[in-house]
Amino acid sequence: MSKKSLNQCKTANDFISFSEKKGLIIKNCTKGVKIYNPERDDQYAVIHSNHPHELATGTRIALIKKIGALLVTINIILMFFQNF
Repeated sequence: MSKKSLNQCKTANDFISFSEKKGLIIKNCTKGVKIYNPERDDQYAVIHSNHPHELATGTRIALIKKIGALLVTINIILMFFQNF
């Protein structure tokens, strides 16, 4: 079940489904799950633990900040290209 806002995400699966819904690219890696900006591969967030329980508060806050930054970057790029 996807949450309505980024701040409502509590588990790794919540963050993954929210990111997919917003158009970010999800890739599995050896350290966990990487969430990529589709415009730039060098910008990503990593979810290290993919368990069904809630993530630790610090991890959750860091993911909210990183995914939020990825979404802002995408919006800036889209606004830039709409002007051309």
